[in-house]
Amino acid sequence: RASAMTQESLSCADILLKYRSTRPGIGHIIDYVPQIKPRLYSIANSPQMHPDRLHLLVTRDDWETPTGVQKSGLCSTYLTKIPSRDKLLGRINPAAVPIPDDHSQPALLAGLGTGLAPIRAFIQDRVHAAKQGEPAGDMTLYFGARHKASEWSYGDEFESYQADGHLTNIRTAWSRDQEEKVYVPRIKSGKIPDLVYNTLVEKEGLFYTVELEERLQIW
Repeated sequence: RASAMTQESLSCADILLKYRSTRPGIGHIIDYVPQIKPRLYSIANSPQMHPDRLHLLVTRDDWETPTGVQKSGLCSTYLTKIPSRDKLLGRINPAAVPIPDDHSQPALLAGLGTGLAPIRAFIQDRVHAAKQGEPAGDMTLYFGARHKASEWSYGDEFESYQADGHLTNIRTAWSRDQEEKVYVPRIKSGKIPDLVYNTLVEKEGLFYTVELEERLQIW
């Protein structure tokens, strides 16, 4: 029964409406209903490049439960319904990821889906530094999603950075764009192993991963 409730994505309100004989007091509800979790790592821009802007990378979360009930994500649905130019209240949490003081080390950046948000911010920060004359190491971006047409967020921007020499390599995997499913671990042909070894071992570079599951590895 608990598994079925989980699959149906039942909220606390859904359960109370389903079992109407249950009448917890307001104190118990406040104690047991968890707070809404914050959306961490959704900021997708560098404050150096865009000091007066805050770019968010958010995917609209809609799904159908096993019994056919349509569900929508709380935060993503809220954001899509906000009228243009309305003001929002929010808080920026400090990042838990250490960032080096300078941009000279080469870096490998790997992410899936909306995990591209902090990676874009990192790339923009380094591109801005390079344009200001600071030494900037090579950057390689690994990115995986289902469909290039709908999920290659900021693709034109990244490709322009590559054309300008700021982003050294772009390696992508689109798992649903062909008959055979392709994931980031499959991108290991050609010079990729040498690139990883050269960056991380010989040049003592950086390796940042965002939203990587156990199946995701980079050779």
